Amino acid sequence: RKVAAYDVKAALDVMDSMDGSSIWCFSDVFEEFHGGFGMLTQNGIPKPVYHAMKMLADAGDERLVLDEKATWGEIGIAAFKQEENLQVLLFRQKMKNLDLPKEKAVVKIELPKEPNQVLLRRVDEEHGNPLKLWESMGRPQDLNRQEVEELKRQSAVVDKPWPFVYENGVLSLEAELGVNDVYFFQIIR
Repeated sequence: RKVAAYDVKAALDVMDSMDGSSIWCFSDVFEEFHGGFGMLTQNGIPKPVYHAMKMLADAGDERLVLDEKATWGEIGIAAFKQEENLQVLLFRQKMKNLDLPKEKAVVKIELPKEPNQVLLRRVDEEHGNPLKLWESMGRPQDLNRQEVEELKRQSAVVDKPWPFVYENGVLSLEAELGVNDVYFFQIIR
């Protein structure tokens, strides 16, 4: 997850300064193989960084202007608009995977009317984390086709309804982010 949170922060921080960039290698399959690079494992299982980059790709084309330091802290935020819908991306980036307590984040957005739904897609210890699942399987070196498909299925990142409060024209969302978690809220209006 460390790479996912770092790459999200890096992409957001340079978005206005660059026309394009890329991840060095897409999968772990290349001549200097060691398993720590790429967005997919050697078996084609999406890593957390894959899911995080997909979140950015799914964000609206219009990035909303927030405080210039919105991505500078340990918990960073970016917001996007796509037609009438909004997306909010939260991340808690630290260079070390420290075992720290979760940090509460509250997002408040002024809206003229209550949204129909809020969906959340996330990368954390329990979501989009094939490493944890692979470790729970006993770290098998050679996965069979069924094991690969099961890891893909169990580590898939999917949109799920998320609770919210809407009062006096303000939408409030709450989340508790662990170190290097990435949360992608979609506000359906």
